[in-house]
Amino acid sequence: MSNKSSDKNIFKSKQEVTWVDTVIEKDGVKKQVFIPDTHDAYGDKKSVKQITEDFVGKHSDNQTAVKAGEDAQRQLEETDFNSVIKKIREDKWKSQNKMMDMMVHTDKTTGETTGATITFMTTNSDGLSYPRNVHLDQTEIQKVIERTNGGS
Repeated sequence: MSNKSSDKNIFKSKQEVTWVDTVIEKDGVKKQVFIPDTHDAYGDKKSVKQITEDFVGKHSDNQTAVKAGEDAQRQLEETDFNSVIKKIREDKWKSQNKMMDMMVHTDKTTGETTGATITFMTTNSDGLSYPRNVHLDQTEIQKVIERTNGGS
């Protein structure tokens, strides 16, 4: 039996993966610092800020370390890492599935679009490529339009 009040609960979930990315310069040499974090690792912004300051402090001066710590805290507060990860996954999918051809199907009497067939060149993890057809009907096309640009 389910509890009806459970539909009204707000659950705040931590982002699975976060990271801090900053560039430091010492003696004219630029170095990029990348500090990853998960909910199983450090788990809080204060620890990541402190680790960033400690790491940058070992490779640069104290002022740069404090600035990097503030930058780390700002990145952790302002970045939606789930959307960044989603974008990376979409870009990877697009690079592995290049569109070769698209045929739009129309009704001969009304001229309305009834569907589409899109041919992708898909690359497997083993490096083999092959064509793959995806068939969309009118409702699926409308969903894609609404998802990509809000139907405007």
